[in-house]
Amino acid sequence: MSGDYTQQLTVEQFGAMVATATRTLGSVVGPYLGYAPTGTPRPVRFDATQAPREDRASAVLLIGTLGSGKTVAAEGIEYAAERRGSLVVDFDPKPDHGLHKLGELTDRLQVLELSGDPSQQGKLDPLAIGLDDLREELACSYLLELLPGPAGAWENAVSRAVKETVREGSRSLLRVVELLLQSDRAAAQEAGEALEVIRDFGLARLGFGDGQNTAVQAARPVTTIRMPALSLPEPTASRDTYTRAERVSVATLSLVAAYALRLISHDRSRHKIVGLDEIWFLLASPQGRQIINRLVRLGRAFNATLLLGTHRIADLGDLSDLIGVVFVFGQDSDDAAAAALRFIGLEPTRELVGLVREFRAGRCLMRDLHGRVGEIQIDLVYPHLLQAFQTSPDQPSGSAA
Repeated sequence: MSGDYTQQLTVEQFGAMVATATRTLGSVVGPYLGYAPTGTPRPVRFDATQAPREDRASAVLLIGTLGSGKTVAAEGIEYAAERRGSLVVDFDPKPDHGLHKLGELTDRLQVLELSGDPSQQGKLDPLAIGLDDLREELACSYLLELLPGPAGAWENAVSRAVKETVREGSRSLLRVVELLLQSDRAAAQEAGEALEVIRDFGLARLGFGDGQNTAVQAARPVTTIRMPALSLPEPTASRDTYTRAERVSVATLSLVAAYALRLISHDRSRHKIVGLDEIWFLLASPQGRQIINRLVRLGRAFNATLLLGTHRIADLGDLSDLIGVVFVFGQDSDDAAAAALRFIGLEPTRELVGLVREFRAGRCLMRDLHGRVGEIQIDLVYPHLLQAFQTSPDQPSGSAA
């Protein structure tokens, strides 16, 4: 018998040699998220408070193509966190999220629909909503993002006007425009005239306030932020091809992220969860990337968990080292599947690439905080949750899209 094997392995050791066959995954305690579908189904739990409590990377990445289930999974995590006492800020850019459809959240949820209506003038003024150490830079970046094309002279003029506004103690971008127009420098006047036109254009109204009503707070445990008037460019489009509406939309998204950062900065004793779906919109601009970077880095300090949803690993760049838990849902190409597998530490064999390509309806690979990787099926349990959260109208009941 001794010649029949080279090394004797226990069942556990043999299972550990198969990348997607681990039977221990997720949090020891916490809300039920789904089950390991291979072999006898085994429950998988996910505690959104674990990473900030243990001072570990608190950003959660959900990556997958349209209809793969990442949005439903994110909303399921948010819902479970709220039920356990967390504050939730959910950014819904499309909009197609469904937390507001749940009867149990009727008195616990507020929807902020930011349309650029004149009545919403200045609701996202960066000098009002930005954290003290960030608002000056945020205001400069926002204004320059609105202006058409690069202009060094405009950049200097805008920076000077923002600094003067802050020095005065004002929290109003309208004051910045006023200072630019009053300047005796031609470049400053040109920048002021361009911004004076843009400030009354759709969503741009949100960024230009008069310095009044600057208090920002979450009135209810769940805040859903919608922007139905967004006009976003294709992910691969270069900035010099953006239309004015696209420039305004991309710039405004960064203000939404800054607003979320301000919301979670209050009451560090209470856990917060921030859902940012389709973050490539935010990563398309330098200021958006800066805000996401700040959110990810400060998540632990603010006792917050970030749920970042996107289609491509390439969108993350240098943020990839700050991600704790990863969910890899279905991918739409072999290259995308291979990149996602490498990201969670697996060799992209033909079999694994094919497996990830076939994932749909909430089936995914999870890399947990301990670096363990396993296949799971997201399971919302309650039919009314799936009905509220699913974004594909033709999804069969019981599946997560």
